[in-house]
Amino acid sequence: MNQFYVINGRPKIGKDTFVSIVKEHLTESNYLVHNISTMEPLLKFIDDLGLNKEKTLKNRKMFSLLKEAVDIQGYTFSRTKEKICEICKENKNYNNIIFIHCREPKEIDKYVEFLHAKTILITSPEIEKLQIDYGNNSDNNVNNYNYDYIINNHKPIKIKSQQEINEIYKKTVEDFINYVVCK
Repeated sequence: MNQFYVINGRPKIGKDTFVSIVKEHLTESNYLVHNISTMEPLLKFIDDLGLNKEKTLKNRKMFSLLKEAVDIQGYTFSRTKEKICEICKENKNYNNIIFIHCREPKEIDKYVEFLHAKTILITSPEIEKLQIDYGNNSDNNVNNYNYDYIINNHKPIKIKSQQEINEIYKKTVEDFINYVVCK
């Protein structure tokens, strides 16, 4: 059985860490965990143009504007959908859990409709209090959606190590696996 989750949250909030810990906890089972982003097709396009792909504030604004432009014709959704179908076909003998990183509410709705995906917001009250302006609509408006699950990553402003982040997430991930994935 395949499970699909659209995952969202502000930059550097812990989305990839969350997926990595889910994957780590399910390695012994019959689950394959996949982590993809709707930005992957766009980043390849940006690479082909020879543009800088580093995730600076300036570039994040460019990514957001380019994504908005190409998505007029459904570019990233169609490419990401192809990738998801490929993953499911190649791993048809497994229970696939596919996390799809997506920022824009209209595009999130497409995955919910097409895949019957559940939605997850990773948030941090400590980071939200800072009211950071990321300089683009995609990053600034992640909270403007009615998510199925909200994961609070009480992320201290200064994290000492990746191990500390993983410890913060461990119980949350275990609960997610027990009550959502393996229900």
